[in-house]
Amino acid sequence: MPDAKGLTTGVWQLAHELSEQVLELTAKPALRCRGFFADQMSDAAVSALASIAATGGAIPVSGISTIEYIGELRAARNSLTVLAKQLGRAVDRGYVAESDAAGIAEKVDELQGLVLMLTLAIRRNTGLNGVRRTA
Repeated sequence: MPDAKGLTTGVWQLAHELSEQVLELTAKPALRCRGFFADQMSDAAVSALASIAATGGAIPVSGISTIEYIGELRAARNSLTVLAKQLGRAVDRGYVAESDAAGIAEKVDELQGLVLMLTLAIRRNTGLNGVRRTA
């Protein structure tokens, strides 16, 4: 498994590319007129990027604890899950062509895996394996 430092730049870059693709897709008239899907998809993509950006792109940065860092990554994974579900629903209902959604779905899957790997690497490197956040 790659170390946490080696993953951060790739994770942020992929999240940025994903948010750009989702914003482009949701701006298309066929989906834009379905406001709920367009809004939830674009909000989820931007939220995932914001959560990843909140980590500062470093392992953990000053002003953010390791637990907070992991919490931001958890929020990013949750946003990606919402995006994947809404994208699937939009395809199922015919609001988005499967060919238009395929590249985005692949990027969501890849990013979810990278965020999970980053979380596990941070836990391993900081001795937080098995520690759960309470509050």
